[in-house]
Amino acid sequence: MKKNGYINKCIIIYIIIILSFLNYTSYASFSIKESKSYIKWNNQTEKEKKTSIEPIPFAIDLKDAVKRSNLNQELKLKSSKMPEKYDLRNDIILNVKNQKSTNTCWAFTTTSIFESNIAKTQKKSLEFSPRHIEYATSKTFLDGINKKGYNREIESGGNVYLGFNYATAGNGPVLEEDMPFEENTNKIKLSDIDNKKMTTKLEEYRIFPSIEKEINSTEIKYSNGIAEDNNENIYTEEDVKNIRTLIKNHIMKYGAVSAYTYMEDSTKYFNINKIQNQQSDNLSYYCNDNSKVANHAITIVGWDDNFSIENFDDKCKPKNKGAYLVLNSYGKDFGENGYFYVSYDDVLIENQVLGIVKTNNVDYDNIYQYDELGQSYEAVLRNDDTEEVLTSVYAANVYNRNNEIEGKKEILNEVGVSVADTANVEIYANVENDDKTNIEKIASPGILETGYYTIKLPTPIEIKGDKFIVCVKYTNQEGVAIPMECNLKENEGETGYWDMATGKEGQSYLSADKNLWSDLIKDIGIKESNVCVKAFTTYEDVQKEIKVESINLNKNKLEMTEGECTNLEVIFNPTNATNKEVKWTTDDINIATVDEKGNIKAIKEGKTNITVISKDGEKVAKCEITVNKKKSSDDDIYYEKDESKIIQNIQSIQKESNTEDQTTTKKILPYAGNSITILLGISIVIGILIYTYIRIQKYKDVK
Repeated sequence: MKKNGYINKCIIIYIIIILSFLNYTSYASFSIKESKSYIKWNNQTEKEKKTSIEPIPFAIDLKDAVKRSNLNQELKLKSSKMPEKYDLRNDIILNVKNQKSTNTCWAFTTTSIFESNIAKTQKKSLEFSPRHIEYATSKTFLDGINKKGYNREIESGGNVYLGFNYATAGNGPVLEEDMPFEENTNKIKLSDIDNKKMTTKLEEYRIFPSIEKEINSTEIKYSNGIAEDNNENIYTEEDVKNIRTLIKNHIMKYGAVSAYTYMEDSTKYFNINKIQNQQSDNLSYYCNDNSKVANHAITIVGWDDNFSIENFDDKCKPKNKGAYLVLNSYGKDFGENGYFYVSYDDVLIENQVLGIVKTNNVDYDNIYQYDELGQSYEAVLRNDDTEEVLTSVYAANVYNRNNEIEGKKEILNEVGVSVADTANVEIYANVENDDKTNIEKIASPGILETGYYTIKLPTPIEIKGDKFIVCVKYTNQEGVAIPMECNLKENEGETGYWDMATGKEGQSYLSADKNLWSDLIKDIGIKESNVCVKAFTTYEDVQKEIKVESINLNKNKLEMTEGECTNLEVIFNPTNATNKEVKWTTDDINIATVDEKGNIKAIKEGKTNITVISKDGEKVAKCEITVNKKKSSDDDIYYEKDESKIIQNIQSIQKESNTEDQTTTKKILPYAGNSITILLGISIVIGILIYTYIRIQKYKDVK
């Protein structure tokens, strides 16, 4: 009986092993969303590249860029209420600038967007330096400075995306008076670039969905501009109208946006009769050549839906009425005091549009980051065995803490997050050490759309270890896209601005379950790359205790929808109070819950209060929470359906143990894992051993 019982146990163990192998995820892969515009630019000669604008390597689809409830409901309502004509100049003062003979239109556009956003949202008038952006994003800036930089020379062109990421990396912008424009850009010392004072912090920017246009004699075809055939999405007229609504709504709320067009052969595409007759009113432009690559950056500051096609040159008329009002960088003598109209139909005007949502004063001492150059790569992860997308992924950076300043403690206040496709976002951290399995949730900003965000923590956290971890969890049931700063030359052989991106083992990690982690470089094999997660910290005195006098929350009333998660920010008075520990409570856990970090979740319809109490002095602040009944299930894709099932089905992300070169390709990147063939082979061997053991035991019994 004992022998039979032992044999039965062996059989049971064997069955468990087989079942666990069959449940094991063997592979996963990356499918990227490379843009047609980037491929077209990259296929040019080196000479042609120098006279054109290198676009963002990835494209953004409408359904991925916008929260699903906005896409299905609110956009249609906004579209019907959007004014037919709008001019930002009626609300704020805009600076008309002249780039002269320099190749810096993109830097001028970047500063115009900053200035218009601050004027619109903060009612302040500032003027920023395009020249500083030009230098601080070039190789010249790198010479002797231990920083990452773009693979571009002075006067070699650029794009607004570089300007935005230059700002989020903490390199600028600086005021025009601190580094005035000069037509000869070669009269400056390296020290004059690095020592300039950064005056404004870029906290949030938006990347709008791409509109790729194919124009022929009878129609215009619209798509999302994604190169892979299986990802290309043909847009309807309503889709295009919705994207224009997003752009227009942004201009009205937050200021100007950037755009590109082709302007080398301008006499062919401008209404030349007006230029010849020196008429500046309604100067219009329309390029309909599909083969052209963008070579000029402009700033959209308004629109006119009824702008007539008769305003365009007879030789080159658009098919549809309507045009954007744009600010150029050729001075007031060009167009109507520096402005002209570009047709909605222009082949390039809506291809890659960006805008700033929020700026602030510089309020940090340190930025911890590996993605100074910003996202160049958008990767959707798939299970190779099942072809299913991974719906929830943790992306973490491990940082070495800066040398401690005597008498100061370092406080983690904010986390910088890039979002490749709309996703539900949660922030995790371990401020004690580099144990990635011991991270805890510190913020729940909720569903974020495509772009960059600076997430303020509900309460600041002191960093105590020599190493610490900041992690972002992305959730989207249609597939998670992980934003990365990736050296495209090292991985795909494509030369461009990100050729100088670097990454090391032990910096960036991915996980499906928060327990088993894979190093982005060592385990997954993506060279010179990092995930896009930043940490912002400040130093505070520890010697002198400063008492909390009062606390407030950033909102006194807050509306949420059932299932939604969010945070409130605690504002301390004084701001440098020593003890910023607090306790969170809710009056009714059936309506809304709150954890010890201040993460709030709406449970069901009703009203309740969220209360925060400071441990120092027991100061109190409250926020009334109104939970509204969920009207639709549109946004359910951004929440996990069954976390235990996800963890069970996606066991790990581990590197395949073989000697093959783990290099990346343009469409598929090898993702770590054990081959199912190997696993089944092991199970067969175990089965043979058990069978042999049983036969031996029977033979012994016979003897």
